[in-house]
Amino acid sequence: MGKSKDFWDDLSDEDRKSIDRGLADIKANRVKPYKEVMQKIKNRLAKK
Repeated sequence: MGKSKDFWDDLSDEDRKSIDRGLADIKANRVKPYKEVMQKIKNRLAKK
């Protein structure tokens, strides 16, 4: 059997850095709950 390729190997350096920044944000608790974000979006769309 051949060695399967990981999707990470196909990502650009920019994509890898972006993912790493996101993971760092999670570790540093720089995140917002899904429901909070969706409510803000809903509120903004209602104003238009």
